[in-house]
Amino acid sequence: MASPSTDSHIQECSTCGTLLDVTAEEPFALMHCPTCGAAMRVRRKFDHFEIQEELGAGGMGTVYRALDLNLNRAVALKLLQRQHSGNPEFIAQFAKEAAITASINHPHVVKVYSTGKDHGLVYIAMELVDKGSLESLMHAHGKVAELQILTIGVQIAQGLQAALEKGLIHRDIKPGNILFANAATAKMVDFGLAVLAEHAGTVAGEIWATPYYVAPETVEGKPEDFRSDMYSLGATLFHAIAGKPPHAVETNSMSELAAAKKAPVDLLQAAPEVSSTTSFVINKVLSHDPAQRHQTYAEFIEHLEFAKTQLLEALTANEAKHAAEEAARARDWGWLTPVVALGVVVLGVGGFFLRGLLPAKPLAVKPPIEETVPPERIDARYEEARKLLVAGDPAKAAEAFTTLDAKSNAPQPLRNWITLHAGLAELLAGREPQSQAQFKAIIDRGLYSPDPTEHDLATFFVDTATKAIGKDPIKPEAVASLDRGSYEALALFIFAIRDWSLADYDDSWQLFRQFTLCTPQERNGWISEYKSLASPYLVEINAFRGASDTAKAANSLDSRQRALQLVKDTEAHLRLGSNFPAQLKALEEDLQKKITAEQEAAKALMSATEAADAKALADAQAKIAPLWQQFRLAEAMSVARAIRVNGEKGQAQRAALAKRWEWLAKFKATLMNDLNTAGYAAAVTKRTGGQVPGPFHHATEVQIESKTPFGILPAAWTDLAPESILAMGKSFLRPELPPEALADRQWLLGVYAMQAGRQREGRDLLIQASQAKESYRDDLQIFLESTQ
Repeated sequence: MASPSTDSHIQECSTCGTLLDVTAEEPFALMHCPTCGAAMRVRRKFDHFEIQEELGAGGMGTVYRALDLNLNRAVALKLLQRQHSGNPEFIAQFAKEAAITASINHPHVVKVYSTGKDHGLVYIAMELVDKGSLESLMHAHGKVAELQILTIGVQIAQGLQAALEKGLIHRDIKPGNILFANAATAKMVDFGLAVLAEHAGTVAGEIWATPYYVAPETVEGKPEDFRSDMYSLGATLFHAIAGKPPHAVETNSMSELAAAKKAPVDLLQAAPEVSSTTSFVINKVLSHDPAQRHQTYAEFIEHLEFAKTQLLEALTANEAKHAAEEAARARDWGWLTPVVALGVVVLGVGGFFLRGLLPAKPLAVKPPIEETVPPERIDARYEEARKLLVAGDPAKAAEAFTTLDAKSNAPQPLRNWITLHAGLAELLAGREPQSQAQFKAIIDRGLYSPDPTEHDLATFFVDTATKAIGKDPIKPEAVASLDRGSYEALALFIFAIRDWSLADYDDSWQLFRQFTLCTPQERNGWISEYKSLASPYLVEINAFRGASDTAKAANSLDSRQRALQLVKDTEAHLRLGSNFPAQLKALEEDLQKKITAEQEAAKALMSATEAADAKALADAQAKIAPLWQQFRLAEAMSVARAIRVNGEKGQAQRAALAKRWEWLAKFKATLMNDLNTAGYAAAVTKRTGGQVPGPFHHATEVQIESKTPFGILPAAWTDLAPESILAMGKSFLRPELPPEALADRQWLLGVYAMQAGRQREGRDLLIQASQAKESYRDDLQIFLESTQ
């Protein structure tokens, strides 16, 4: 083993104290002490970084958590593998990653701080983003909440847009390259495969990306562009939402993979619970033909944001606009003659049979009452009430339908349609007794016509009303026979609202979903207008499910804190009457209780860690004190470097202590070299007061030597007064030195002066050095805050 005094790569065994040479060991390698056999991790210093733990490894290098000793901040340090360090092609690729990523300054792209080479290894220092990846989140939960994925999608698309503005495409977007800085911030990492967009065609056919997410044009050997990145991001979002990739083909064959990529994808089929708006934007970006995808990131981001808004808002601006247009068209019917207007009603309400409106035999009707609605106005009033319902005002719609029912002599089946809508509007308004009364009125009337051609419609009214007043929820399988293309589709909506009022949200969700997927025939197209009314219920159920599933799956402090924020956000956006707020409040309280317990445990652990770290630092100081008295500075440095601490505060203190003794060891080595090369002519003063005459032309670890006519006259370092050592150091602060070299000498001499108790002189030297060399400015705080 090399002498500790000459080898800077020395580590102390924490068990027996043996100093070990770790120069040839890999970073963070596990080794055993040859003296006691204890296992220990090698902690290697690279340039001004100290490795603390391995975070992951890839094809080109390994990523470590490291401490920047200059700035005292944690970083992600990526080191090119040793076997590649001598390969110019690999080194060029590694440097390219750093240059490309450093050129992008965006909150959703991992920052690059610096690059360099030390101990024969090339490195890149990056922003530390250590709150997990989308891949780990998917692995933990299988599926990720739709709202969270839309947020991630927007952020990563914004980061990729920033990269494209630099002329870059990423080429390897996948869940593992999407990292979390915190619960609300996702960042893109690893631009190692990125190329300039203008040169993208020259790399076509190089399949470096992950097959699940790679774009079809890449597999087919066609030119890539930013739309290829869009496809990969879309495939990643699809996988996260659905729990499976859009094309789950396991093959190394490019032809098989290309064939699989041609199959169209449908997110709704893979994940029926997802909103149709989200499905649309994901399906579009996964189009096989790049020309069918979004053509700009701005368009893609806008669609993602819109899908997110749809998930949070009950009514969109487009739906409000649509309702206004329909109301305007309804007002335009006022000029029609009563006969023509009656025909419009026949077509508009879709589901009214002509023979039902004009039966072969006259039907008995109630005599008009006071203030009855004239027959020629019934159709217009019915449409006005329907438009109130579509516009999202069920209370006013219910009042309008009820008034029309009571004050009109509407013929059947129009009267039953009015009453059925009154019951639906009361349900939507949350007034169950009133809705029950309306549905019961239909039941009491019985089949409105004995005509066989009217039987299906007449039975529909009675059956729908009967189910709607039942005490038990309506199961989706019990109404599976309803015709989704006819007027019967409306019953799905009524039953969904009824189940919601009974707090059966699972069955309600399925019925809402089935209703929104209905495709009524043209004559029944008016039913589709009510789909906008179903959307808020689906949004709330999906939001609650996402928050509830996330809360239940959270098993760590970070994940619980993220879940708590999601629960609070979800609770804030709930608008419809349900018991979701109470359930969310219970989830919130449970999460907060667990978080508080974990924080208290973490606080206790931190306190214990800080106490243990303080003891380790005090023990090291006790070991260092005699070494300082003996002027064995290199050994003191080794002891400082070997201190085992775990807390953030302890690590910062250890880093500052290690720096101090590294500088002191370097000061002694520099002073010895100056004495051996240039010499020192003046006499030196001993601590006891005597002097040793010069000149001195030789220095060792133990002493300096003066050559006299009578022989060699030694003077031990430990015998010299600090003033003499300071005087020797000052003699080598020569003005002809380059500014940075002079600053280095001033800094080292200032560190020695501070350690020797010459505070004022030491601070003056340190300040001079920091003014001349910027890298010392942050280190100056070590000495200004403490004189230890």
